[in-house]
Amino acid sequence: MKNQLMFLVFALCTIFSARADGAIGKFIWPEYNKVELPDSLKSEAAFFLQNITTTDIKDSYLTTRIVFQRIYINSDEAAEEYSLKEFYVGDNGRIGMLNARTIKSNGEIVNLDGGQIITTYAETKTKYGSYGTRKVQLTYPNVEVGDVIDFAYRIDIDYYILSDLFVLESYIPSIYSRITIRNMSPFDITAYSLHDMPEMVSKKTAGIETISWQKSGVGVRKYGSVNALAPTAPHCVYVLWRRGESLTYDPIYKNNVLDYPNNFGPNNYITDRLIDEGVIKKEESKMIQLKKAIDHFSKEFSWDSEAASNLPSSSVKAFKDQIIDGTHYIRFVIKFMSENDIKFERCFTKSLLDGKFEHGYISHEQLDYFFLIASDENGAIHFIFPPRGRDKFYYFDEIPYYVEGNQSIALFGEKDFLDSQSSIAIPAGNEKSNTHFANLLMEVSYNDSIISKTKRKDVFKGHFSYLTRSRNGNDWLNEYNVLHDTTELEPSREDAFYPYEIEFVQEGLTRSFFKEIDDSLFWFESEDLLPKGVYEENETDDELGDYLVLPFLKTNSISVFVKSEKSIQLAEDMNELSFENEIGQVNTKILQLNDNMLKLTYSIIVKKRFVDGEVEVEQFKELLEKNKDIRSKKWVVSISK
Repeated sequence: MKNQLMFLVFALCTIFSARADGAIGKFIWPEYNKVELPDSLKSEAAFFLQNITTTDIKDSYLTTRIVFQRIYINSDEAAEEYSLKEFYVGDNGRIGMLNARTIKSNGEIVNLDGGQIITTYAETKTKYGSYGTRKVQLTYPNVEVGDVIDFAYRIDIDYYILSDLFVLESYIPSIYSRITIRNMSPFDITAYSLHDMPEMVSKKTAGIETISWQKSGVGVRKYGSVNALAPTAPHCVYVLWRRGESLTYDPIYKNNVLDYPNNFGPNNYITDRLIDEGVIKKEESKMIQLKKAIDHFSKEFSWDSEAASNLPSSSVKAFKDQIIDGTHYIRFVIKFMSENDIKFERCFTKSLLDGKFEHGYISHEQLDYFFLIASDENGAIHFIFPPRGRDKFYYFDEIPYYVEGNQSIALFGEKDFLDSQSSIAIPAGNEKSNTHFANLLMEVSYNDSIISKTKRKDVFKGHFSYLTRSRNGNDWLNEYNVLHDTTELEPSREDAFYPYEIEFVQEGLTRSFFKEIDDSLFWFESEDLLPKGVYEENETDDELGDYLVLPFLKTNSISVFVKSEKSIQLAEDMNELSFENEIGQVNTKILQLNDNMLKLTYSIIVKKRFVDGEVEVEQFKELLEKNKDIRSKKWVVSISK
């Protein structure tokens, strides 16, 4: 179980080394004056008295970020939680300053030092390279209700962050929050406030251009830390640009045309060859053909990461030899759509929102991830993302979770199915849109023993969950012991391409299922009929089917109908087990439908994509334990022989 939780706490999958204890540098603490608690915060476990972030863009290609947070402890739970505070610093920056202290309710100040401030370093190596993370642990001694904990740190980054996005909201409410940007670089800076962000204040302070946003009374952040910020959320952005620069997308247009031409082989038609090989049928709709073509490219072509070339002619030979990489995959798809007059656009995602194309608002560095969108005969939009590597292909309309909710920018075409600013919001998934339903009919008969014959039908729906085609392939989720989708059986309907809906059917499996207690009483476990778990390390397909799906914002709902030739009755009073917390919920129930049939239902919902912090990790662990208990429930029934 502990191994299965490792992915939840970032950087625990590596061994930390290079430990450094104690404060780093100096920090002048803002004066502390006791405040009368607002009525709106009296029920909060903890809240910020001040939450201030300052970004300095230096004159020597250095960006520094200074964070100061002052937290009021307002409950015993918060006193326990904040006695140990942790945060992480990526390998792209170094800690230039780190200080922490406690202001006791009687005014006494206790500075943290020595073993109370611990910085450790972890390096994780992959086949693509290595990356490091610094973990900072602050141990505040004897924290009590009414105490205030202060901490401040500075991160130094040896390059300019050319653009960034900020929000005032955080994980707890705040009495006062401020964001400040100070530009000392030779670059010009442009900043925007969006939606209900407080008015931006811009001024010169000691000759330094300073931009700030501040607000009293700031609520809790309403969006997750994984998905992109909601387009309507209050936020501010800035971008650096060279003085006199004319910011255009011409370089991107040029490079994109070279990498992904519409027609790399005028006399070599992909469609004709796929028809000749039986991959697609001439009478099928264009979108069904496209889905089958994408499926064929990802399953039947051999991956070669050295195959890419800026010469379009290389793609003719690559297609003939059935060689593929990320570039050729997109070329093949574009050419197929061009041959069949399927309307499409080349797009990039961007992390800064609102789809603005104003100079100073968005730089080339903000174009994050290339993909295609295509429209079908009904005008509906569909997404095609390039593979991330060998065995890392995406299904038609499958969206990587890390770009869910982002805006996209279309670079070419008429854009008549996009909005007026040539942008479209990429959908974000949830547990309602990502579902796995299964119905299983178990027909019970008695000869020399109780025999069960089963029929099973599973249906998967949902556009936005992170699934890959090879559960044994190399993928970054493996580092966290999270497995891939194991839907490796052939679908029962050719036109049902995941993620719209894919269906699996199994017929006529016979096995001994019930365990005899006496002449008329038997018991069975629902676990034998359910997917193997939420997370399972040694997942194997068995004769009843095994459809483990990553449960990121996912609902699994299984119905088992137990039908007997003769009477079958529930022989115990308990008919339902359930559990729910903030992470998810699990439930199982058995019902007597008639004298000859029982219905057992099981469902598990995981509401969060990632679990963060000690409290949530414990809640997730509790959910898994309760799920295990509920699944292993032995149901006692009476069966007439």
